[in-house]
Amino acid sequence: MNDKLKIIDQLTKIEDVVFVGGTSEYLQGIKNTLRDIDVVVTDLTTLLHIGWIFKIEDYSIPGLNPNRGHIRRGDIVIDIFVADNLPEYIKVGKHKCQTVQSMIALKERTLEKNRHLLTVGNLEKVKQSIERLKNTL
Repeated sequence: MNDKLKIIDQLTKIEDVVFVGGTSEYLQGIKNTLRDIDVVVTDLTTLLHIGWIFKIEDYSIPGLNPNRGHIRRGDIVIDIFVADNLPEYIKVGKHKCQTVQSMIALKERTLEKNRHLLTVGNLEKVKQSIERLKNTL
């Protein structure tokens, strides 16, 4: 965990980084564990000094920007989402974290527009995530 926190501290110093998903939940005290590090940026090049970026285009969820990337540092994965605009965020200490309301809205839009693309397991996972987030409000 210590290595993940060091990477989070490095990413925090980059103006264009907002922590999202499970990382935002972890930093806000909603989750106890941190599997990977999830961030949103408006430009992948702001992360070049962090590590080699494996770029992908993922069109599996219509309505979301398909430009994504991953950086692998040992056994730690930084999952990078590229957006035209950074999501709504709050400062948690020195970290910019996507707001709970913004995470809920994104997940609800995903269900509304892409329910037919999700497996039963993923559909349930998204629904449970929405409920968990709503219970924190």
